[in-house]
Amino acid sequence: MINYHYFKGRMNRKDFIIGMFFFNFLFFLVYTTPLLFFFQKYTFQEFVNMDRVTATLEIGNYFNIHSATGIFFNIFGLLIILASLGVCVRRFHDVGRTGKLVALVPLAFIIRMFFAHLINYFLTHSIQPSPSDLILFKFSDYLSLIVYLIFVYLTIQKGQEHKNRYGEVPVNGGLKKIIFN
Repeated sequence: MINYHYFKGRMNRKDFIIGMFFFNFLFFLVYTTPLLFFFQKYTFQEFVNMDRVTATLEIGNYFNIHSATGIFFNIFGLLIILASLGVCVRRFHDVGRTGKLVALVPLAFIIRMFFAHLINYFLTHSIQPSPSDLILFKFSDYLSLIVYLIFVYLTIQKGQEHKNRYGEVPVNGGLKKIIFN
């Protein structure tokens, strides 16, 4: 059973990389499996020839929250995301930073998606965006890039070699503690 609520302690770089690979691989499997069933219903050529709205609705049916498979995929995806957040928090603890910094990544993503939706709204309703809207959209691009670069920097830097306020120096194999009970 995935121990998705483990946010205490520290994790070294090796375990972090293995953990993120593991959780991203699980997430990839969970969200590509429905597409295998989708392409049993339609050939790839039929899918390519569909109009954009029909194709989006057809794929969306596999992730629909009201279907049994949709509930399973969404709950399992949420557990994987929580577990990967636990890995990130523990890695931040190893470099002596608070785990709350992990919240910057989804926040930057939400800001970026808001402006992308706003520009999409303008384009679909034939409204010319103002120059200030375009500047804000570009700013959200740069903000997201800066947050992601900070995140990568904090996760690849060497951990503290002494005990810090988050716990003892991690040893190899600490990943087992976060993945399994």
